Formats: sequence, structure tokens, C-alpha cells
Amino acid sequence: MEVKRYVAGLFQTNSYLVIKGDKCLLIDPMLRLEKLAALLEGKELLGVLYTHGHFDHIQKGDMIYQKYGVPLYLNKGDFDLVDPNKSFKTNAMSVARQIFTGHIASPLHDLWEGRHQIDPFEFEIVLTRGHTMGSVAIIMEDAIFCGDTLFKGSVGRCDLYGGDERLLKDSLRFYKELEKNYILYPGHDEITDLAFEKATNPYLK
Repeated sequence: MEVKRYVAGLFQTNSYLVIKGDKCLLIDPMLRLEKLAALLEGKELLGVLYTHGHFDHIQKGDMIYQKYGVPLYLNKGDFDLVDPNKSFKTNAMSVARQIFTGHIASPLHDLWEGRHQIDPFEFEIVLTRGHTMGSVAIIMEDAIFCGDTLFKGSVGRCDLYGGDERLLKDSLRFYKELEKNYILYPGHDEITDLAFEKATNPYLK
């Protein structure tokens, strides 16, 4: 399995292209369509997985669905976040509100907790609430796509709509109890690994 990282969007979101042979999945894609089309040349896109429902991760969903017709997967706990009036709860999001003004109209599939297979990709979804009510960890081979729950040296904020500090602490306990040294692919900032975070991240102490 090959993972390619691309940084795009107003808030420098990490978008991931996960590749096996000529098949691929997109995780939190925020790339411009022309850039995405070049990256997908010669590959079959099977679907889009979202780690959570904030606009800076799902904004391109309608355009991708209209162009490629692939399913969009988001945990149902965040289905209400496609409403921008909830996704932009604070004044800090006022600039983004001007850019993103519509609902996600394309159909969403529930990225439910448990085992999934989108051939040839097998992965597990673990609900990691706290940043949002539908935040998930996508565990795929030696990788965890952790969204905005866990960053290199830090964690995601929990003061936006759907955030809950107590639930975030519970979700971080999940990471602390993992024994395998997974590569961590966060929603923003640098790629890291679990052993490094356990040794250095104050929120995993």
C-alpha cells in the first residue's frame, strides 16, 4: 500500500491518496479538480473517506461526486456538519464562511465503526469523538488516518460544534493503549508515528 500526502485548502488540510495497484481511495481530499485528475490518471478511484465532517475536509465532496460518481463515506455522527451554519460556529471561521456557502448535496454513506472492505482495501473504523461527534480513526495496515483528533505534538480543538473535551480524552486513551507503532497521518501538519507521540506528545502522557 502506498500513501501520498498533498496539502491544500485555506487551512492547509492534509489530503491522502491511498494506492494499491491501479486502485485508490481518497481521504479528506481538498485538492483542486484539475490537480486531482492528474493524480488519478491511470487509476480507478473507488471512494472517498472522511475522518470527520468539518468543511476544510469535506468541501470538495460534491465536485468529486459529480465528476467521478464514487461513494462518499462519513460517520453519521457528523452528517449534520454538512450544514455550514453548524460547521462555522465561531467568529474565527468568518472568512471560511464567505468561501463555503452551501450544503453538501451529494449522498453520504455512513462510515460506521467496525471492519470495512472496499476491494482491495481492508480497514477498520474506530470512533474517536471529541473534535467532533463523528470523528474516526481509519486503521489501514500499518497506517492510521487520525483526522483532527491527534496531531504531531498536539491534539485537535474541541470548542467547535460537536466538540467535547471529555470525549476527546477518551479517544486519546485509545491511542495510548495501542501497542503497535502505527504511522499516523493527521488532518493537518506533519506525518508522525505512534511511538514518537507516546514519547513526546504531552496529551498522550
